Amino acid sequence: MISKRQLSSGLLAGFLCLAIPGLAVAHQPITKANPAIGMGTVYRVIDGDTFIVNLHSSELFDRFASDAKGNDRRERHTDSRFNSIRVRLANVDTAESVHSNAAMNTREGKAVSREVKARLEGKDVRVLCHDWGRYGRSICNVQLTARRQGM
Repeated sequence: MISKRQLSSGLLAGFLCLAIPGLAVAHQPITKANPAIGMGTVYRVIDGDTFIVNLHSSELFDRFASDAKGNDRRERHTDSRFNSIRVRLANVDTAESVHSNAAMNTREGKAVSREVKARLEGKDVRVLCHDWGRYGRSICNVQLTARRQGM
């Protein structure tokens, strides 16, 4: 049988989780069944399928940081100074443009990179991140959105 004190404590914890956005999901792993969804601004396009997104929500960034904790590859792609994550675009593989092995970089990759930069850099996006790639980047679907008010 549950005591009144246990019931009150459980209800209070439940209400706190509902009242504080992000608290209930802060430590849940990012998966297809439980994706991380939110808004951000594309800070920098690295190449056609990889960019850095500054997240608008500290709670959402905290979820990425919590999920990355203890994994060096993932941790290096999260930056708490800017609430940023490195995103690998889901289901897209463009030709290389900034590979450390210069022989792998192509004209096509550079052209795609320029186009993506022109279309996305500095723009607000909605991210739906559902996995981590083998190099530690967040695997996300990215949708261009309307500009935030006051910017």
